[in-house]
Amino acid sequence: MNSASHAFKAATGHSIAIVCVPSNYGLKNTKDDMASQFFYDEYFRDVSGFRNKAVGEAVYYHSKLQEHGITLAHIAPREGQIDQVYTADPAFTLLEPSTNTLHVLTSKFTNSTRQAEVDDFVKALKSLTSKGSPLNGIKLNIHEMQNNFEGTGDCYYDTHRDLIFAGYTLNPDENDLKGGRSHILAHQEVANTIGVEVISLEVVKPCFHIDTCLAPLPSGHILLYKDGLTDKSYDALIKNAFKNYNMDHGEYLIEIDENDALNNFATNMQVVGKQIFMPEFGHPIKPISKNLTNRLNEIGYDIEVIPYGQMIKGDGALHCTSHIIASRPMLG
Repeated sequence: MNSASHAFKAATGHSIAIVCVPSNYGLKNTKDDMASQFFYDEYFRDVSGFRNKAVGEAVYYHSKLQEHGITLAHIAPREGQIDQVYTADPAFTLLEPSTNTLHVLTSKFTNSTRQAEVDDFVKALKSLTSKGSPLNGIKLNIHEMQNNFEGTGDCYYDTHRDLIFAGYTLNPDENDLKGGRSHILAHQEVANTIGVEVISLEVVKPCFHIDTCLAPLPSGHILLYKDGLTDKSYDALIKNAFKNYNMDHGEYLIEIDENDALNNFATNMQVVGKQIFMPEFGHPIKPISKNLTNRLNEIGYDIEVIPYGQMIKGDGALHCTSHIIASRPMLG
């Protein structure tokens, strides 16, 4: 398991992923581009068949998480909440082992139709704290975010550096769902609430969340689609993630190409220890590059490609659909 999962399991006896089977999953007719329109038309023609394929992908992925020691906590699908499968987004969670406290920062969605997901997510977390449940004895510190903020999808905890990389846009717009979703004012709110340093990074359309262009690994390496950040934010990343730690970004920064990033959602991988689950769209999209998988193998990770085209059609992948509760390092 990665260091966050190790620490969480040491404190609770479990490593937990909050998931939702996508039996209620659907696409919006955004008309943003030809691909989005094509996928929506496919969904609209056969909603049941589209959902069944998505459920098959999700169930397979969930089984792989369980094989690697992850306990699944399921949110019951609510009809009409077509994005509910993306469980990374309703909140940011982080365990503080020194106080046995789980910080839960609930989202203020830019897409207001998703706000109902927050209640279901919190309900699922609270059920995990009951007697005999995996989080029994853990205190929940629930903070309702006042600024636009979209959970773990846009607020990525780095277990190696004990800090957060958070995405933002200057003007979150409900009518521009390919643009950024979180406001920079949320980042100071996060830092003040949980006492963890936050590195603010401005995302560039179509990378609407930080986990669509960046993924920190437990080894200190960072996977990055450079065009997903502004030039200023790229420079801030180099300074705050590498120079400040005397780490050579030539060694620790792994830049990926457009096909891996935007077609296969490579930074939306999920990491469990030395195991990387890598999403892939499938035919007719070009697969994940050998350059990327070979590089990850070289630094000690095993790669398993997960077919996830149905979820990618909705602009999310593995990290988006499995909210693994992270933990700060245990002292001593």
